[in-house]
Amino acid sequence: MKQKFDRTVDGQEQKRKGKAAYLVCSFLQRSVYLNKLLLRLEIMDEGFYLDDVETAGYYRLWMLEERFLEDLEFLHQKLNKEWIRVQNHELDEVDREYAEYYNAIVGMIVQSMGSLLMEVAEGSEVQLADTFQIVYGQYMGDAEVVYAKEKKG
Repeated sequence: MKQKFDRTVDGQEQKRKGKAAYLVCSFLQRSVYLNKLLLRLEIMDEGFYLDDVETAGYYRLWMLEERFLEDLEFLHQKLNKEWIRVQNHELDEVDREYAEYYNAIVGMIVQSMGSLLMEVAEGSEVQLADTFQIVYGQYMGDAEVVYAKEKKG
């Protein structure tokens, strides 16, 4: 995260990035097809996806990935026993649907870490908007606010 905050500060000093308004945490659904679980963290100004300076990083969720892959292997074995000639695209669909459970787990982890993430953001040199929020959801899709900066006064 430090690299992302440093890049944000650089963009702000160059007047190319406004005050940070969002820390967006996104579970990357398509990473499932790579047998990985990836989380994208991005600091955005009030322009949101129109932000000129991208400050995103991808983090592999090692702590969950091994268990996820074990679960998929178990599901694939069960499906292959029950149905003759299960197609790869059908297994891919099962994987994608099952990944939603892990998406929910990651969402709960991000939510439980909201105050810690806020402390890190406020302790950095990044200029934060008064409306700074931490949001979690799908990349370029729906998201929900998991933590918001407390307004002063």
